[in-house]
Amino acid sequence: MSLQALIESSPYFSITNEGELTLLTMNAPWGQAVISTQGAQLLSYIPADQTDLLWLSPNAKFAKGKAIRGGIPICWPWFGAHDGEEKYPAHGYARTSEWQCTQIQVFEHQAKINWTLASNPAYPPYASNMELEMTLGEDILLQVRFTHTGEIPERYGIALHSYFPVTSINQTSISGLNGKMYFDKTNSSIQKQIGDVSFSGEVDRVYKDVKGECVLNTNNQRIQISSLGFQNAIVWNPGEQLGSSMGDIGPDHWDSFACVENGNIQEHSPMLIKGEQFVGTIRIARR
Repeated sequence: MSLQALIESSPYFSITNEGELTLLTMNAPWGQAVISTQGAQLLSYIPADQTDLLWLSPNAKFAKGKAIRGGIPICWPWFGAHDGEEKYPAHGYARTSEWQCTQIQVFEHQAKINWTLASNPAYPPYASNMELEMTLGEDILLQVRFTHTGEIPERYGIALHSYFPVTSINQTSISGLNGKMYFDKTNSSIQKQIGDVSFSGEVDRVYKDVKGECVLNTNNQRIQISSLGFQNAIVWNPGEQLGSSMGDIGPDHWDSFACVENGNIQEHSPMLIKGEQFVGTIRIARR
């Protein structure tokens, strides 16, 4: 069924366009959402009587095949630069591919939107279809699911690259990671987190063996990020020097967001044999 046919039978939904991309929008009593069909990327979610749970860069580009800066991009089937193929795009192909919306269900206090992405023959080792179930109500609930169908086992990287709004990055902290070991990508060192995470300059860290929840504390509000099935938390802000040089962020916006991602990357990337499935879930809520 086409996206147009799905929204015709689903109240609160409509289709718009931004640049070269198609957007699915929801305007419901419980919240407002904007989703790009490229990447099945949730760009904005405003629960009723609240502000946006997510950050979208004012300088974001809406072009086919280009990553959108903000919301929740899905990095899959690898994270970062590919280990073996220099020509493969950073963070996989899921975030820059067109997904198919397969179902929209509207309930009394929430909606469920299902998406699928077929395996891409240009990347033959990754023989797997990706499925995403997006539940939007009082909170954001995302579940990803994929099954390896290839004869040869393959290692998959997965991360839900969530961007959150902050008043000032230097006045922002993250609790829930105290005592965790992390890989600091800015200097390629292994460190141990002591106390809450704070931001001073560029922060790019992969926390290991993380289960449960983290809390982003900013401007007298708390955003709770809970996960199931993921073992890494990735924390990122580019800092002033790098952020100011990035065309889709810029000098006026680098300090207005923090990324707190959930994923399975590096040594936690799952190695799947034929028929084996991975499921990961995140919940984002203002508490």
